[in-house]
Amino acid sequence: MIGWFNLSSIVDVMLFIFIFYPIVGGIFWIIGGTYYHFRTKNRLPKFPEGTKEPFITIMVPCHNEEVVIERTLYYLDTQINYKNYEIIAISDGSTDNTNAILRNWQEAKPDSHLRVIEVQKNKGKAHGLTQAALHSKGDFLLCIDADSFVTGDALKHMVAWFMKDSIFSPKELVAAVTGNPMPRNLTSLLAKLQYVEYHSIIGMTKRAQSMIGRIFTVSGVCVMYRREALIDIGLFDQSKITEDIAVSWALQLKGWRIQYAPNARCYMEVPEKISVLYKQRRRWAQGGLEVFMSHALDVLLHPVKTFPFIFLLMDQFLSIMWAIFWFISSLFVIYWLFFWVALGDGFQIRRFMISALIFIMYEFIVGVTQLLTSIWFNDSDKAAMKYSLFAGWYTWIYWLISPFTLLAALPRAIKAQITGGGGTWVSPERQKTGD
Repeated sequence: MIGWFNLSSIVDVMLFIFIFYPIVGGIFWIIGGTYYHFRTKNRLPKFPEGTKEPFITIMVPCHNEEVVIERTLYYLDTQINYKNYEIIAISDGSTDNTNAILRNWQEAKPDSHLRVIEVQKNKGKAHGLTQAALHSKGDFLLCIDADSFVTGDALKHMVAWFMKDSIFSPKELVAAVTGNPMPRNLTSLLAKLQYVEYHSIIGMTKRAQSMIGRIFTVSGVCVMYRREALIDIGLFDQSKITEDIAVSWALQLKGWRIQYAPNARCYMEVPEKISVLYKQRRRWAQGGLEVFMSHALDVLLHPVKTFPFIFLLMDQFLSIMWAIFWFISSLFVIYWLFFWVALGDGFQIRRFMISALIFIMYEFIVGVTQLLTSIWFNDSDKAAMKYSLFAGWYTWIYWLISPFTLLAALPRAIKAQITGGGGTWVSPERQKTGD
């Protein structure tokens, strides 16, 4: 069939849409992140020196964390430039040496900030955090994963948002402040790719969403909450697989605000095996789908009251639709590639390859631009420049992984909505890394 509307043209259109959505998303993040940078330059809230430090509870949920927990305690207990705080390590059904390590730390260091809560049965991270919150003394609660830590002035950078008004909101409305997580185990190619992701995608997204006025989710690995706000929403939702996404939506739909503290660095481990990364991303995707299903009607029925949350809802909806389209169009493109090969139609194959390479080149350019822009924002992390060669490729890989994990998570999310979620949790495989 000759003419504009033929099968090869349909393949081109599908390929164009397949790449177009990620490119538009990347450009939006770059523009929003850049605007955030200039809007907040020298205007981020600063801890008022000379004032009394608010009491902070650092909550560390643990499940079989014997490989990493001692290192985490060392940094949290001794390397923070803050005095008025406590650490609650909540061991949720650990069956390894986690409990013994926690008790030994307490006994060996009587002046430690550490308190330990042991839950005999594994009931999930949200349950552990809820128990820690109920036993906490702080007005502000920092949740941090067992393989992660903050140092220096990170607590001051975060608590400052609760103490001083910002260009985004009055201090009284701030319910949570999410930190800036950075991978520290960079020994494998997969870890280096994720380093690029946290720099050029996740951090940039947080900045861009801050300009909208709503953030899709805090970074559960490092986030500080106002106790009053958590109580207002009934603490952590134990029916959702990702407590951080669930809390983020619940808080903002009740009128609270979430802020992003790019200067509050949190050092974390990232998966170094494809299988572990896949399970992590599938879990994230399921969490996003669960809150979308739970709150979509709230936003659609009250668009003015919940504004500008409609933008996050639309983005999540488009992501779902794009993932479905990605799957269908991929099958369609693969079919026609085999068809052209079988016919020996070299012209169509070359035409397809040239089109694909052009689109991938655009994606590569957007990815490198995102990384270079994020490095510009993070003056203290110029070392990220050496990973710039990974930037373009990872952005492309990221947009391939995302729809795959979302589609894999969709039936799980639907089942969780019908039967109820929550339950036990399994910590990802940990690796003992050098400090």
